Amino acid sequence: MSAVERIPLDQEGWSLSAAVAVDANAPGRWIHISGLTASAGSEPVPEGLDGLADMEWRANSVFDQFEDYLRRAGGELSNIVRMRVYLTEPENYAALSKVRSARFAGNYPASTSVQVAGLLGGEKLEIDAVAFIPES
Repeated sequence: MSAVERIPLDQEGWSLSAAVAVDANAPGRWIHISGLTASAGSEPVPEGLDGLADMEWRANSVFDQFEDYLRRAGGELSNIVRMRVYLTEPENYAALSKVRSARFAGNYPASTSVQVAGLLGGEKLEIDAVAFIPES
């Protein structure tokens, strides 16, 4: 058994870019990352993107920030085992799911997505995460 076992949703007809459960069964470090938004990144939010393209850009921005923080801690994006996603426009969830599928490439974290009435600063997406970095 590896240090982290991801248990996928195994139900016919479901296509999910998340695990149902993640078992971190080894010595290691837990990293908790506060909720991040696209505007917290180093690139300004571009103007004029439509709903789906805008959400893809925002999701990639947040995942880029996660990668940066985890790299500094000796980890990588695939070390994320839990995410909570807050979005104000659930009609753009498919764009978020597409980006998450590409960025995690099968190493999906357990994930919860919640529609909220609003986020601070007029943001459309905020994600927090927990990562587990096994000892070498």
